[in-house]
Amino acid sequence: MTVFDLGKISGSDAKDQTAKYIAGEIKRLLNSGIRINYKNEERYLSEKDICILIRKAAEAIEIENELTENEIPHSFYKKSGLYNTVEAKSIYFLFNALANPDDSQAFYKSLLTDFFGLKVSELENIRLDPDSEINRIFNKWCYLSETRDYRRLFRSIITDSGLIYRELDRNDGERKITNMEQILQNLEKRATDENLDMTLVANLLKNLIKNEIAAEENETLQKRETEDDRVQIMTIHASKGLEFPVVFMAGGFTRSNKSDFYKYHDKGDIVYDLNRKTCNKQKNDVEEDEEEKRLYYVAFTRAIFYLYIPYLEPLNRGSSGFTATFIKEKIQNSILNITHPEIITADPFSQKETAADETRHIYEMAQGEKLLIPETLLPSIDRALSYRITSVKSFSGIKRNISNNESANIKENDEMQDSLNAIKDDDLPGGNMTGNMFHGILEKINYNNFSGYDNPGDIMDDRKISGIVSEHFNFFVEKKLSADEKRKSQAYLGRACEILFNTMKVPIDDNGLRLCDTEKSGRLTEPEFYFALPGIKDTVIGEFHFKDGFLKGFIDLVFRHDGKYYIVDWKSNRYPEFSGEGFSERVRSDYELQYKIYTVAVLKWLKKKIEDFDYQKHFGGIYYLYLRARNFDNPDNGVYFFREESDPEIMYEEEISRILKK
Repeated sequence: MTVFDLGKISGSDAKDQTAKYIAGEIKRLLNSGIRINYKNEERYLSEKDICILIRKAAEAIEIENELTENEIPHSFYKKSGLYNTVEAKSIYFLFNALANPDDSQAFYKSLLTDFFGLKVSELENIRLDPDSEINRIFNKWCYLSETRDYRRLFRSIITDSGLIYRELDRNDGERKITNMEQILQNLEKRATDENLDMTLVANLLKNLIKNEIAAEENETLQKRETEDDRVQIMTIHASKGLEFPVVFMAGGFTRSNKSDFYKYHDKGDIVYDLNRKTCNKQKNDVEEDEEEKRLYYVAFTRAIFYLYIPYLEPLNRGSSGFTATFIKEKIQNSILNITHPEIITADPFSQKETAADETRHIYEMAQGEKLLIPETLLPSIDRALSYRITSVKSFSGIKRNISNNESANIKENDEMQDSLNAIKDDDLPGGNMTGNMFHGILEKINYNNFSGYDNPGDIMDDRKISGIVSEHFNFFVEKKLSADEKRKSQAYLGRACEILFNTMKVPIDDNGLRLCDTEKSGRLTEPEFYFALPGIKDTVIGEFHFKDGFLKGFIDLVFRHDGKYYIVDWKSNRYPEFSGEGFSERVRSDYELQYKIYTVAVLKWLKKKIEDFDYQKHFGGIYYLYLRARNFDNPDNGVYFFREESDPEIMYEEEISRILKK
């Protein structure tokens, strides 16, 4: 048995230091070549032989974080339910912020969830201007929640936040993603079936977490993650009947004194004192202590070969848990005052060897080998905002940030570029919100309705289309206007309608092809793609992170015309000119990598979809349409079209890989 001495310390600090010690000791054990004879099998000690016991599920957070940081595979064994996970609470904090967008406290709480991943200390220095990446994503989610577009919202939460890219890089990431996707799937069904707004969805999740309403049985069962060897983290309750070669005791350092009732036995009956009479407090405390003793007996007897127990002197005894009081006293009275050859004390803070009377050391019991554990075994993962947020961007919005690489230039924040030309009084404001408005409208409207329009004003006479346009305009533009700009609100709305009218009705090629004439059954708006890049692993380019060459993104539009499939990417930013060689050269320079990725993704999809796929017969090319520039007087304005003469899939893949390897 090893007793690791934490010294005089607070309960919260004890959790952190225990987690650090356990992670370090597990690494040492696994790297020491220890062989065990367990269940009639002699083998090396592995992760599955190690168990970490905690008193409450919430105490797993620090341990899971430290194991993850030290790249130790682990899982939480038999959680009491899907809605008792940290993932459920993270989703609730985000939903609560979306339901109350003007509540700054709720917003900052959401920044501490895995979706943004900031630390409390980082909130003090963060400055969120209206056009920041965090605000852009948050505003998009607010809009999707306000319009109850839960399918797109929940998809965006997983992908646009970058959660899937960050978490799959972590040992416990697969479990987290699985839990979140299952929770969101359950909530989407409930919200859609019952027509719930975001406030009600947040309340529903809150009640599920608190077990105040029953979830369907299949909602509470967590989907299993991969079956690799993992260190098991479990509550003492869940460990009953199990045993492990190595057991670490963790948790029980603090105790909440907030209870709505006292509970005790009286003549064989269980009494719940809701009035919390002082005379019944002692009965409640005695029975709680007895229950703790029984639980800790269970915990101590789970270990077959090694048992690790924390020892500490609590700073605040009043809020100290069972480990910091009863267990501490038992260790002090029965272990530290005697010499026992099988009991070793360990100082988790030791970083260098000192005299024997100045520090306690860790010893390997079988060999008597002295080992000192440094406080930090591995460098901390970079949690800087620039890394965590930029790596989350979906690759449909890949931006320009690859220095000294002209062939890979991608425009940074293309929806936010300022014009080099003066704009008309009634032209729409610049900024990403205008771009988001158009993207949202063009995803939802039926293009064919425009065939019957004679002028932009007809849009507002079409009840369904006008509702979509007004809804997006009010959310993305109207709300953001200054007092002076609000006087131009109707002019801005009129200009938005003009842009939409021109986009749908002005031909995009010399043959008179108009988007309003394309068949609805032949259009895919915002199709999702998965794209694997062979040989690319853990590559960071500029502000973007490519994990194992895996890309996931969305294309604005894919449509079919005369048997050929075309890609369309909407652009609402302004250029000095929208035609001629200078315009074409700038588009190629800004979006070369992007259109190559899109092209490869669509070609891969078509080759799976069409059995006898022929590039010349089935692939039309890619359009970049600059919405502000579309007009009947100059129909070529704002249109950039490109198509290779022969199938470029292999060539593009090689070029993309070469660019990303630099």
